[in-house]
Amino acid sequence: MSSSDPSLRVVGLLTDAVIAGFSASGNGVHVDTALAGTAATAGAFLLRQVAGSVLDDLSPGSPVLVDIVNDAGPRVLGLAQNAASSAGVEWDSTGADIPADNQPHAPHVALVRQLEAPLSQVLTAHSIDRSAWADHTLLAAVDLVVRAGTVISASVATRIVTWSFVVGCKTVPYPVEQ
Repeated sequence: MSSSDPSLRVVGLLTDAVIAGFSASGNGVHVDTALAGTAATAGAFLLRQVAGSVLDDLSPGSPVLVDIVNDAGPRVLGLAQNAASSAGVEWDSTGADIPADNQPHAPHVALVRQLEAPLSQVLTAHSIDRSAWADHTLLAAVDLVVRAGTVISASVATRIVTWSFVVGCKTVPYPVEQ
């Protein structure tokens, strides 16, 4: 997804930050976990944008339902589906289960905790408005789907992205680390 468009350059930098974040252990990147973490972080960004400080009084990992997220989430997911289509990736909207071998190696809330700060730094450094953080981050998940095309099927990868985004939109994240 590289381009001269500044927004797409930021998406590439977000993807690179995800890969670096999951490579730090020296064990390589588990692509399923990277996809889940990126998409869940996009969902958490959307949830934080619309719910704001209400989340501060809730326990991390607990479910939360916010009507505005239910309205905004499909728009963000549609943006990702269109980007995938433009990149030649067919989005799997069947709702089929994610195979056991493709489950992330950590709970979504833990993955968000791991990625939120470094991705926020990239977005802030490039003056991306907070209202677009979820969009950019979910596009980074699409970039990962494209980059990992030889490692994981598009069908499984896009199902991971969809499910993880929804989980991120409906799960209280940990407080933002300063």
